[in-house]
Amino acid sequence: SLVSRTHLTNLHSLDYTLFFFICEGFMSILRLFITTNPIRKFFFDLFCAAIISLVDLAFPQIVRQLTNTLFTQSKEMILHALLFLVILFLIGYIIQSLCRYYVSCQGHIMGAQMERDMRKDLFD
Repeated sequence: SLVSRTHLTNLHSLDYTLFFFICEGFMSILRLFITTNPIRKFFFDLFCAAIISLVDLAFPQIVRQLTNTLFTQSKEMILHALLFLVILFLIGYIIQSLCRYYVSCQGHIMGAQMERDMRKDLFD
C-alpha cells in the first residue's frame, strides 16, 4: 500500500500525544479556575442568572394565559383573583431584582477577583 503501517502507527501516536497535550492544558486551566474561584459563589451566580431568565420568560406566558382564561370571566371572578396575582407578580419581581443585584454587583466583583488571582498566579 501507499502508506506504510509504521507511518500510520506514528500518526496514530501523534494524534494521541496531541490529544493528551490539549487535554492536559485544558485541565490545568480548569484546575487554575477552580482553585482561584470560590466555586459556590460561581454556581450561585449562574443560578441567579437562570432565575432572572426564567422570570423574564414566565411572566409574559402567565399574562397570555390569564388573558385567554381568567380575563374572559366575570368581573367578580377577576377581582377575586387580582390580589393573588398582584402578590405573585410582586414576589417574582422582588426575587428577580435580588438576583439581578447579585449578578451585577457580586458576580462582576467575583470576576474581577478571579482575573486578579489568575494574573497573580501567571506573573508571580
